[in-house]
Amino acid sequence: MEKIQFAIPLPGVTQKNLGLWLKSLHLGQVLQARVIDRSLSGNLILRVAGHQITATADIPVHKGTLLNLEVSGLYPAVSMKIINLLLPGMSLSNPLESQYQLLLPRQGSVLAPLLTLLEPAQRVNLLSLLGVKNGLLDSLHNSLSHFELLTDPKTLQKAILLSGFFLESELLRLVDAGGVLSRADLKGMLFRLLHRINQALSRLRTGIGSDTAPEILSSLQVELEGAIATITLNQLSACQVNERDGCIWLFDMPFRIRDSLHSLSVTIEREGTASQDQPESQEWIVLLSVSLPRLGTIEAELFLRESKVSAVFYLERERTFRLLDERLYQLRAGLESRGFKVSVLRCHQGKRLADGPNARWRQCVDEKI
Repeated sequence: MEKIQFAIPLPGVTQKNLGLWLKSLHLGQVLQARVIDRSLSGNLILRVAGHQITATADIPVHKGTLLNLEVSGLYPAVSMKIINLLLPGMSLSNPLESQYQLLLPRQGSVLAPLLTLLEPAQRVNLLSLLGVKNGLLDSLHNSLSHFELLTDPKTLQKAILLSGFFLESELLRLVDAGGVLSRADLKGMLFRLLHRINQALSRLRTGIGSDTAPEILSSLQVELEGAIATITLNQLSACQVNERDGCIWLFDMPFRIRDSLHSLSVTIEREGTASQDQPESQEWIVLLSVSLPRLGTIEAELFLRESKVSAVFYLERERTFRLLDERLYQLRAGLESRGFKVSVLRCHQGKRLADGPNARWRQCVDEKI
């Protein structure tokens, strides 16, 4: 597979939420880029998720070509491998591939619309434009878990179940069994808010409202559509079998620390090597990534097979590294008290490196696991 590396945003071009979008990228995520030109230096100029990015790549592609990309590395620069390319005029016969082509250009940060909706300076204005009461945004805010509570397994499980990933399967279950869908489901809430915005825009375009209102709502409409597209792509990715005959699940879970909003990225990979007779021998790999105030970016790789567990932490800041490294013995004791056999438990200062599909999992794993 050909690889490309993001270089820099286009100089002199201001792009809203570009930094937030770059931080939201995670390994295994699939994106679509359109080649819009080549720079004088020979770099590709790509449009990705509404942003214009220059990228270094030694591939002969023409203007207008669509590239399906998978994030293969995040540090020191975002790097991707090309899954396939779609030349102008080519058609698709695979329905799943067609869905990818529709969603990839529209995906965005799951956190972005929440930050806009819950921004105190915008809140009153948005409520007025949408014609809704304050309770709608209060419900949205209260549905987001407190970060401290995510350390509880039951709260974390609930956050995953309400992340929007299981919306359609839950709706199918309710059709058969009856009941009411939880109003705390993130994707369901985003759909309801998008419906409200579509209605408000329809009213405003008839001439009712201020001249600036459509611009505010149109921007939020794009953010909501981007968040929904990202959650849907995460769902579609789980339908694919990876190169090791396993499956990967991706979750983006917004949470709150007091009045500020952040996002926890969770990637769960199940290896495909276990036999049907011994399902407990299946290997599970989990990648957690989060950026926290004063602590910086924290990444954790967890490996589990039967009762054997390993964990490797990557801490961006030296102070955070020392804090966690000095307390690893407490984590070891906690894991062992729950019946786990701890093989590897260590911290690294700096961001995690990844040079391919296997490198991210195998760097610091004890082969005895």
